[in-house]
Amino acid sequence: MLELQLQSLRDYVKAFNKHDAKAIAALYSQEAAFIERGDTVTAGSDTIESNYQTYFDAFPDATTAVTRSWHSGSTVLFEYVEGGTHTGKHKVHKPTGKKVGYVGASVLQFKLDGLVRQDTTYYDELTKEVQAGWAPGPLAKMDVRPVVAVPPATDKWEVHTMTEADTAKSTAAAVQKSLYTQFALKSEKDFLGALSSDVVLTEYDDPKDAKGQKEAGVLFKDWTRMFADGVVNATEGWSVDGYVVLLGTYSGKHVGAWGPIKATNKTFKTHFLDIAKLNKDQKIEHTWSYSNNYELLASLGFYKNQVFEFAPHDPMNPNTH
Repeated sequence: MLELQLQSLRDYVKAFNKHDAKAIAALYSQEAAFIERGDTVTAGSDTIESNYQTYFDAFPDATTAVTRSWHSGSTVLFEYVEGGTHTGKHKVHKPTGKKVGYVGASVLQFKLDGLVRQDTTYYDELTKEVQAGWAPGPLAKMDVRPVVAVPPATDKWEVHTMTEADTAKSTAAAVQKSLYTQFALKSEKDFLGALSSDVVLTEYDDPKDAKGQKEAGVLFKDWTRMFADGVVNATEGWSVDGYVVLLGTYSGKHVGAWGPIKATNKTFKTHFLDIAKLNKDQKIEHTWSYSNNYELLASLGFYKNQVFEFAPHDPMNPNTH
C-alpha cells in the first residue's frame, strides 16, 4: 500500500506539471469525495478533469511539488507547494499577470486498488486571491504571505510512516500538544509553556512565521484580541517520528478588528490541519498549520453573493457559493 500511495503522488505531480487533467482524474475513483471547508462533494472523473483543466487554462505555467508525506494504512497526508502566473483565460477574472504561490496539505483516503476515494484539502484561498489580484473590496488590503516559489519536483521527499498502533493511541496526545489547543487556552503563560524557547510557528493563513517565545506571545495576544471563546474539537490525530498530526475544528467569536475587517461579534468555525514537531522535552519546536480564511469569512457573513475561485484540489462549482 505504501508504494502504491507514493507512486500515486509521483504520478499526480508528473501529470500536474504536464497539465494533463485526464491523467490526474484517472488517479481518483469514480465516486471520489472532495472535502473543502467542511463541505463534501462527490465527483466523478469528468468533474475532476474539468476543474483541473480550468486551473491550467488560467495558470498556463502552473507547477506543483510534494515536499513531505505521512502514511498510516490507507490514509496519506501530503504537503505541497503550488503556483503559477495568471496569464490565461478565466471565466470570472481577466488576466492580471500576477504570480501565485502557496503551501497546502491534503489528506487522502486510498482504496485497496490504489485509487483515491476521498481528498480533504487545506490551503488558504484568501492568500491565493490576494496574490492573484482577485480579492474584492477590503480583502484586497489583507496582509497575506508573499508568493512562495515552487521547488523543482522530484520523485523523493521526506516520508514518515505510522503503524496502526500509532494511529489508534494518538488523538488524545495530539490534542494535548496541538498549537490550536494552546490557542484555546486563556492564559498566555500556559500557551508559552507548551513551546520551546526557539519555537517557530508557521501558520499559512497568517502573513509570516512567529519565531521564538516573544513573537509567539505577540501572536497569542493578536489572536485573543480578535477571537474570543476559542474551542478545539479534534476529529483525528497521529503521533509518529516526533511529530503530532491533528485534524479538527476551531470555533470562537470574532470580537476585534482583523486587518481591514471590523469586529462582527459573530461566531465562527473553521477546519484545520496541524503538524507539530516536538523536541526531546516534548515541547513544540515547530508547528505548521493549514486552514482556510475563506471558511472563517463565510462564517462571519462575507461572500454570500461572491464567486469563489478555488485551487484545483477543490472540485466544487464556484457559482454555488
